[in-house]
Amino acid sequence: MNKQILNVAFEDDIDTDAIISMKEALAVFGEEVSFHELPKRGPQASILLLTMSSVVLVFGVSFAKKFGEKSAEATWQLVEKGLSKLYNKYFGETPDHVIYYVSSSEKKLPNTKYSLTLSLLCTGSKGENIKFIYETKWSQAQFNKATRAYLRAMPEFTSSSTGVIQNLIEKNPARVSPFLIAWDAVSEDLIFVNVMPAAADI
Repeated sequence: MNKQILNVAFEDDIDTDAIISMKEALAVFGEEVSFHELPKRGPQASILLLTMSSVVLVFGVSFAKKFGEKSAEATWQLVEKGLSKLYNKYFGETPDHVIYYVSSSEKKLPNTKYSLTLSLLCTGSKGENIKFIYETKWSQAQFNKATRAYLRAMPEFTSSSTGVIQNLIEKNPARVSPFLIAWDAVSEDLIFVNVMPAAADI
């Protein structure tokens, strides 16, 4: 996997139309984007959000720089277009598909407002892994605002481990990786998501 480009990893049972639509939207980037099909996950880890999502966009440092350039608007629009069908299939109040996980041979809905379907990943210049996550019931407008906030924060962090993401890490030291970052629909700021119980000394 080329760590400089945009790598898209997806489980082999994810909605085919959503993946085809994403490939078509991102085709303009040519060899700067690579798709990787993965086998379906087995039983989930106890802390689901720390595991891999069904579709993961991994932004390499060279690709992330695009979001800090003058032409960033065009790049944002292409990424949004690539995610649009995935939103229609798996997000909103009435999604076409619902993700379950397996626990003791029983299918259960995850006890989290955040989606297990999609996440964006990037790595800081010091090696810190960041996972940007989405609320399942967000509207399309909220989903797009979150995506732009995530992409806007990437260039500084991936090139020099500075900016809003680094500030969140320093204010919320965690012993688990990746660090989980989400967009808050009320404040419209990025926030740190702590999946560990408050009493857990982990």
